[in-house]
Amino acid sequence: MVDSALVANKLNESIVRENIAKSVLSEISELCILESIGSTNDYLLQLAPTRRQGFVVCAANQQTAGRGRKGREWQSPADANIYLSVGYRFQGVAADRLSCVSIASGVAVCRVLEFTGLRPELKWPNDILLEGKKLGGILVEARVSSNEVFVVIGVGLNVDMPQHIDSEIDQPWIDMRTALISDDKSINRSLLTGKLVTELCNACRQYHRSAMTEFQEDWLRFDMLKQRDVIICDSKGNESQASVTGFADDCALLVNMDGIERRVYAADVKLRLDSHDCD
Repeated sequence: MVDSALVANKLNESIVRENIAKSVLSEISELCILESIGSTNDYLLQLAPTRRQGFVVCAANQQTAGRGRKGREWQSPADANIYLSVGYRFQGVAADRLSCVSIASGVAVCRVLEFTGLRPELKWPNDILLEGKKLGGILVEARVSSNEVFVVIGVGLNVDMPQHIDSEIDQPWIDMRTALISDDKSINRSLLTGKLVTELCNACRQYHRSAMTEFQEDWLRFDMLKQRDVIICDSKGNESQASVTGFADDCALLVNMDGIERRVYAADVKLRLDSHDCD
């Protein structure tokens, strides 16, 4: 369980390190805890040419150019949330075999959140929800070279979001402090960061070893879209009714649309439940 200490105003590198499993910490070639950075993902992507072995990790108290999928701005106020990226080099793996890394990473984050007493859900392909509201997101980016792919997994997680940010976010959201307040609990961000680093690094190992095999059971447990009626919103704003039937080996969403099964890819569609606007 996450302890009941007051929410830490600053990330503490010592506490982060103490909460990373020793078996993982020994394989981290660089662990950067920064006060402010444009983007933790960008920081690690710049290291791609120089880091050949092990994991690289970057966490920050603030991002000045944080972004989500499709380049959308990710609100990253200082000393409030989790802004974390983990980099790993998949050697001997073709890029097209890594299409499910985002889902595997989401499962890893939800595994950690469960230990805080929360009941998170995953909304394909990269959103983490709680009580039907957005709690966080995953952004996976890669650099491909011969016979290997350097992958950076970025995690943004709302821990103690300032209320004045509400007007700058275009969808319902929640933070961990709000969700846990009824139990008189609060979150030490340094402790939580260490736990997330451990789980994400282990997820990279698992995925490298057996792709989605070790995530399938938990994905089905966390998946909020299974067997749900949804509305598919295409890039032009057109909407189509559909029912989710599952997801394919390449992590495309499988939907039934007018009696025909179709594959939906994150690159060219948006999804929403019937009760929500497109997001």
